Amino acid sequence: MKRELSGQQRRELKQKLQQQFNELSEKIRQELRESDNQSYIELAGKVHDQEEASLADLLVDINLAIVDLHIEEIREIEQALMRFPKGSYGICTDCGVDIDYQRLQINPAVKRCFDCQARYERTYQEKAHPTL
Repeated sequence: MKRELSGQQRRELKQKLQQQFNELSEKIRQELRESDNQSYIELAGKVHDQEEASLADLLVDINLAIVDLHIEEIREIEQALMRFPKGSYGICTDCGVDIDYQRLQINPAVKRCFDCQARYERTYQEKAHPTL
């Protein structure tokens, strides 16, 4: 049987979540600022043929995909932070078992225990492939 997180472990993980949130927010701001500096119009204005235009489109799409990934990570962190006051942080959302502390140290935003996450990934593995 797994044991519940101590107060110190909870504080440590919450601090780690807040730090990750701040770092990701700053990355998003920087990437959006950089994408403004290298906007599609600027890239497209410099292209001379269809291949270069396609490359410009791809670069813009990649930048937006990276921002989307960071936004999704922020959502997961926010959800984890909301579980603290409810008393459900560190508890698997699928089966209700305590999540191992070591697992939470690796990814403090995780919401499933190892077994439930493995089951989830097997069930939804076709949706895990990138669409870009």
